Amino acid sequence: MKEKYDPFVIIPLYAVFYLYAVTNIPEVIYPPQGTDPYIFELLAGVIKSKGLMLKDFPSYFFTPFYAYFVYLIRAVSPTVTLHFKLLIAVQIVIFIFSIFYFKKLIGQLFSAPVARIGFYLYALYPPILFFSVLPVKTIVEISLFTFTLYNFIRYLDDHKRIPLILSGLFMGILIHFRGAVVCLLPILLIVLYTRHNIASVLLFLISATICIVPFTARNLHIAHEQVLLSSVGGIHFYIGNNPHATGIYNTVQGIEPSTFGHYYDARRIAMHETKTYLTDQQVSSYWKKKGLDFIKTKPLSALLLYVKKSLLLINYVEIANNYNFKLFTREYTPFKFLRIPYNFTALFIAGILGFIYGKFRYRIFFILCTASLALTTLTIFITNRYRMPLAIFLLIGTCGLIDGLRKHEFRVSSEVVIVGIILFSLSFFPAFKHPRSFLTSSYIKFEKSKDSALKRKELGAEQFEKDYYSGKLKYVSGFTNQHLFR
Repeated sequence: MKEKYDPFVIIPLYAVFYLYAVTNIPEVIYPPQGTDPYIFELLAGVIKSKGLMLKDFPSYFFTPFYAYFVYLIRAVSPTVTLHFKLLIAVQIVIFIFSIFYFKKLIGQLFSAPVARIGFYLYALYPPILFFSVLPVKTIVEISLFTFTLYNFIRYLDDHKRIPLILSGLFMGILIHFRGAVVCLLPILLIVLYTRHNIASVLLFLISATICIVPFTARNLHIAHEQVLLSSVGGIHFYIGNNPHATGIYNTVQGIEPSTFGHYYDARRIAMHETKTYLTDQQVSSYWKKKGLDFIKTKPLSALLLYVKKSLLLINYVEIANNYNFKLFTREYTPFKFLRIPYNFTALFIAGILGFIYGKFRYRIFFILCTASLALTTLTIFITNRYRMPLAIFLLIGTCGLIDGLRKHEFRVSSEVVIVGIILFSLSFFPAFKHPRSFLTSSYIKFEKSKDSALKRKELGAEQFEKDYYSGKLKYVSGFTNQHLFR
């Protein structure tokens, strides 16, 4: 098949998955209370009610950039179900653009044939297909990583300012989505300084800062809080570092496992235990200190926990968070075809072998970025969507391996086989009591979404919207007396 027909393969494929998802998967357009899609739709209503500056509202305790993005989608959606359908459609369009940019990125690093292979590896990676039809921010985050890397490498090659500015802007937005990517900044800045000059460093920083400063200013002047973007970093750190932590998401007693719980419940408990009023920044510091105290007082337990997190990070199991990959491949026909050997294990082995034995430009840069991002991810807890950005870097390593095979620079020696076996064994290390344990809560959410779909059918669209709004009011009242929709 000729290369020019590639878009006519990928775009219809994503269209089929999208149409199936929004017509046959209740969790997609009827997300249960407390899940991220439910919360961000709720926050869109809060922004509409209180204005863009969110007057009389605390500091951001969510991804602010994504909240405003969801708000724009909600503003043009007459119903909540149409909102989720439109949100997913827009996110898929953004991701499809990233597919072609990933191809360009691989084309800059390797040959055109390898770029085409990378195009399909990226577009057909099962977890990516899974996340593409979900009303969560993960697929946008993946796209932002691709846009950032492409423009950064393009600047290193072409020395033009526009790609540098774009890479900075995308990095700034990406920091909203995943604060952990701040760990990549020193690497990017050192590369810019050593290969170019201080002016390129400053231009990149200014570009990134443009996307952050307005939100920080809002926290300072409207919420009167010294919070850069979001104020829940401390509780996330504690969830991943406490005596009862298991490496994955575990609920903390008294804190609902949701965005609102991580802010309002965590704040209430911190103030109760300290018996004093705390600012949002102080609440975050309180939980971070509790996590650090665990590491200091029980160093062996903390070390073993980090070893387990490392194994979870590279495990073949897709660790569920909001949505369950395993459930989708069991229940929904198109997703059953995603039960193929092309999983994180395959990507992990091929990517690491490519990094070790491959010979390609900027290899050390990508290795440092991968290692830095992996280590930073270990500081909290492991889920499939938190490790998804690593897939982008492992795909680049995989393309390096493929390029080496094509050029006959890479040979399958006994050393390579041994390394491959070790990587395979680590990925299949039994880090869970049983992988099926993730399915229980997912099926509960599945049933709740089915009930919502039936309820809409029985009540009609208009009454369902009223009941949905009443449900949001009731949900919010469980956390705060403040009327967020007034």
